[in-house]
Amino acid sequence: MKHNTLTAALLLVLLTASCGRQHKAEAVVSDFIEANLADPNSLSGLDFRDIDSTRLISDSLIGAMRLAATANTSFRQPIDYGGERASRLLIFTRATYRLGDRRCQDTYYIDSALTRVVAFKSNDAPDE
Repeated sequence: MKHNTLTAALLLVLLTASCGRQHKAEAVVSDFIEANLADPNSLSGLDFRDIDSTRLISDSLIGAMRLAATANTSFRQPIDYGGERASRLLIFTRATYRLGDRRCQDTYYIDSALTRVVAFKSNDAPDE
């Protein structure tokens, strides 16, 4: 019986920790979007996918994503990323939202401490 209780408690702790990280990542991305959008008042319906992690994003890919983002007219320029990448591990999530009548879908890469967006890429999102 003690083993089952211990297992249940451990699962509860893991579930709570992962939900907290998801919430923190969503808050960081939401703040980034609102701070950098050209027209934050046009934002609606912000929704997120579950977070995941990767070590596969190189500094050159981050540079390429940041360069591509300079052509994104939905965002103010220059976009404030808050500094350079600090670790190899990045957390990422996909966000879908509306800017007026346009549906947008982006992938956001967040530092492993979940304090700032390091880079993002816009993905085409056809209207439903």
